[in-house]
Amino acid sequence: MSKAVGWYVIFIIFVIGMFVGSMLIIFWKYLSEQNIQASKEACVLKLTNYCYRWLTEKKEPGDWDQVEPQGCEQFNIMKPDEDQCKSLMAPYGLT
Repeated sequence: MSKAVGWYVIFIIFVIGMFVGSMLIIFWKYLSEQNIQASKEACVLKLTNYCYRWLTEKKEPGDWDQVEPQGCEQFNIMKPDEDQCKSLMAPYGLT
């Protein structure tokens, strides 16, 4: 009798785990499909993150065109070079 209860509990835990896993996958896909609209604030954040990664990893990330938001040129925010990143991040002690 106790074996039947053990298998029943394992089955319930498995079903709950599958449900939670499915919900996490659906939520992750939902987040990845969201298009970030280009705004001045979002583009400044993109620029800051790009420069931060460049200076902490000591190499150019090279993924400016793949990172959202796209269309930052309308706010006069272009892909930076190393000197621009150093001057931008100098107040934070990253040079």
